[in-house]
Amino acid sequence: MNSPQRVLTLPPKMAESFHALEPKPSPQWFVTFDPDRPLGSGGGTAHALLEAWRAHGERLSFYDWLADSRKIVIHAGGQSRRLPAYATVGKTLMPIPATRGSRGQRPDQALVDLQVTLCDEILDRAPESLRVMIFCGDALLRPSQLPIALPEADVVVVGQRADAETASHFGAFFLSHHAPGELDFMLQKPSPSQTLALAPGHDCLIDVGIWLLSEAAVKALLSKSGITAPEQGQTAEEYDLYSEFGPALGSNPSAPDPVVSQLSASVVSMPGEFLHFGTSRQLVDSVTRLHDQAHHSAPLGFVTSAKRHPNQHVQNARFSGPPPLKPGEPYWIENSTVPQSWTLDGENMVTGVPVNHWTLHLPRGACLDVVPIGESDACIRVYGYDDAFKGAVGSSKTEFLGRPLEKWLAERQIELDDLAVDLQEAALFPVVAANQIDPRLIEWMLHPGGDGELRERWLALSKLSAKDLLKLANVSRLYKQRCDALVESLDAMQKNHRVSMFYSLDLEWTAKLMARERPSFMPEPVSADESVPKRIHEAMFRSELMRLSGKGNFKAAEAEAFQTLRSAILEKVPHPVAPTLGVAKDQIVWGRAPLRFDLAGGWTDTPPYCLLNGGRVLNVAVELNGQPPVQVFIRLSERRDILLRSIDLGTERRFGTFEELSDRLEELSEFSLPQAALTLAGFSREAAGGRLDSFLESFGGGIEMSLLSAVPKGSGLGTSSILASTVLSSLNEFCKLGWGPSEVMLRTLALEQMLGTGGGWQDQAGGLLPGIKDLETGPGLIQNPSCRWLPERILGPGYANSTVLLYYTGITRVAVNVLKEIVRGMFLNSGPRLATLQRIRDNVDPAVTAIQQHDYEGLGRAIRRSWELNQELDSGTNPPSVQRILDRVEDLLLGAKLLGAGGGGFLLMFAKDQEASRRVRSILESDPPSDRSRFFDFRVSQVGLEVTKS
Repeated sequence: MNSPQRVLTLPPKMAESFHALEPKPSPQWFVTFDPDRPLGSGGGTAHALLEAWRAHGERLSFYDWLADSRKIVIHAGGQSRRLPAYATVGKTLMPIPATRGSRGQRPDQALVDLQVTLCDEILDRAPESLRVMIFCGDALLRPSQLPIALPEADVVVVGQRADAETASHFGAFFLSHHAPGELDFMLQKPSPSQTLALAPGHDCLIDVGIWLLSEAAVKALLSKSGITAPEQGQTAEEYDLYSEFGPALGSNPSAPDPVVSQLSASVVSMPGEFLHFGTSRQLVDSVTRLHDQAHHSAPLGFVTSAKRHPNQHVQNARFSGPPPLKPGEPYWIENSTVPQSWTLDGENMVTGVPVNHWTLHLPRGACLDVVPIGESDACIRVYGYDDAFKGAVGSSKTEFLGRPLEKWLAERQIELDDLAVDLQEAALFPVVAANQIDPRLIEWMLHPGGDGELRERWLALSKLSAKDLLKLANVSRLYKQRCDALVESLDAMQKNHRVSMFYSLDLEWTAKLMARERPSFMPEPVSADESVPKRIHEAMFRSELMRLSGKGNFKAAEAEAFQTLRSAILEKVPHPVAPTLGVAKDQIVWGRAPLRFDLAGGWTDTPPYCLLNGGRVLNVAVELNGQPPVQVFIRLSERRDILLRSIDLGTERRFGTFEELSDRLEELSEFSLPQAALTLAGFSREAAGGRLDSFLESFGGGIEMSLLSAVPKGSGLGTSSILASTVLSSLNEFCKLGWGPSEVMLRTLALEQMLGTGGGWQDQAGGLLPGIKDLETGPGLIQNPSCRWLPERILGPGYANSTVLLYYTGITRVAVNVLKEIVRGMFLNSGPRLATLQRIRDNVDPAVTAIQQHDYEGLGRAIRRSWELNQELDSGTNPPSVQRILDRVEDLLLGAKLLGAGGGGFLLMFAKDQEASRRVRSILESDPPSDRSRFFDFRVSQVGLEVTKS
């Protein structure tokens, strides 16, 4: 499935400069602006889609282009009258400070970054038939819960329950109690009495500005916008999505239309917080609410922010001392320099102000925006916190700076030529050289009773209107000033990391920014008394800066990060232990274990992600070809040494000293794993003291351990971790160590850290515990998964090897390097990686639900989604050799995925039915991709890992 294309409408100057200023590549991001005529939200959507198609359609017809990838249309090309600070760039590009308690947010993120994250999450749950999502550019929904799946319909809209008074300010969807989920009709801003009168038979949900359209719905919308044949070069006409298209939908539309009313329409309720960013006040209030939702500290003692007054938001700003902000008062200061010589009384927005040493007083409710014009000029825009920038300049009802405009004009003895002109088009804002801004002129504009000289200067200067600024602002200069301030802010945040959220930012992105803008930047290592996560993040951040700049030993800093994690996990393992012989001299301990299929959630069990967030995985223990594939045999030997033997590899090695047993484990020989297991079981100089032969004599004899892995190497079935658990469990029995399953899992995690292979907890839990399992952990260094067993019928005899097929591709890939690269991204709080991991975790729910409801097709879809997300996390998951196998059988499958890290190994396939399964077998058996490729039979293990004595 191709990723959705984002289609933005922005103000003209920003649209022209978007790709030069924003790190959002084409064609994944397409930007346009509305023509200089009213189009409405419906016509504007039609225009944006047509422009994107004409730019990137590559000779496809419009509807073939629409079928090629989904489109997300975000409208932010309006005049932004009530939020002047971000009118020139478009409200969707307003910078939003990283949320307190978050991890992986970029320091330069904008509202659009939060919006598209939500869009992607919703599209993940939408049927393929829904091709276009329309999203309001000045709003954000923060769902407390997302539905597992969206319904099939031509139009799916998202709503929230609200009382009758609230509904009177929005579009409102009404759903009959007899047809839950189906739209009965839509009303625009119904009166409270209307809503209350309808309440006995209807539920009312307000429109939150998220609409999804099928191809049929797009055709209808284009038709109503005057476009019946896109290929003929037609242009869009004015048409409104919310007041015209919406009311024509439903079983009983309030405004029937022969084209629109034939479309099916469903409403999805999404509980959560609905945030508006359309006005200055809403911006401050919504960002305050975003921060108040967040936790102010993370697990493991990692503080992620200092908590200033919650309604005071400062970013990309310079101060000569403590910010001159009054406690409890709301402020928004961004891309500005604010010296201590300023006085701000509250409800002030300050944006775009260059470096200065002014003395300036902003009274309560006064806002200041300095807009770059041309190469060296600036426009000084003052306005009121709640100004609407609407109404004729000659009207007594038109307000400016929170007061009647006519009073502002009279106080300054100003007469405007055209009293009928709208305030948005009134040339009130003077243009001066950016380095010659006189703060007295700003004071004159803000305070009544200014002197005549300043009046004459204001009259003499060239002036622009708010509307002019949309076309004349130099957004490149604005971005450059913001970037310079951001770099200084980040430097200060890093130096004050104990009280800032620096190390919870997206450090991968931050390193690229700092390496580009300030190549000399290099933080000092944090002290050893800092939290484990911070030390990990700092070391890898330092490594990334070194790698990008070519200065310093980046591999040593990277190793430091991994060593910090390794030490933290190993410290949680109780040691030393005292092994005592637990068998008779003629007894053999026999451990055997199934392998595991990871169905959903894989990678969320991997440190450090699971240590900070917890993890959740759906997997199943399986036997192959009628037997548990992993087996371990331990017996007593008369020799005073330790013999390790690999049955499947046909190799063996003797160890006569503790040093030999623990030496160079990270080089990963065929016996590194049992060597590390023996060390954890007390066979080490640290635990036993003295010499190995003396210790074995007191123990009762030497040890012979034989290992068998009856599965190809690089299978993706968790073999190494499960073998480690089997060895540890067998040693537990042989040496009377008294470990329970949780302690075996903890030691397996520690063993993999000793070997430097990393890895999470899902493999050992998958093989240790039988059946199909929903496994989950919380944050913390101790990862002890809780287990919810699920019914096995959907993978039982009626499906296993019948419609659910296990195929060995014959392609091998070792997961260690893949794992290291992904873990490195976790160390750096890589925002895209963390977002993908969250979606991987979220995909567990639909998979679990499908199993509980015996929904075979639903499980197939969840498996397909797991595969897509794994490829998103690691592009090497699906090499061309694997894709060629999938291409041959794709049409016969509901879903398929390579197991484990991917790249090769075993392929799990869910055929559409038994005939499709027969054809898959025939295709792959008649012409296998390699001489090692073959099908394996599997069955769900009923016992999990089992250890017995002869």
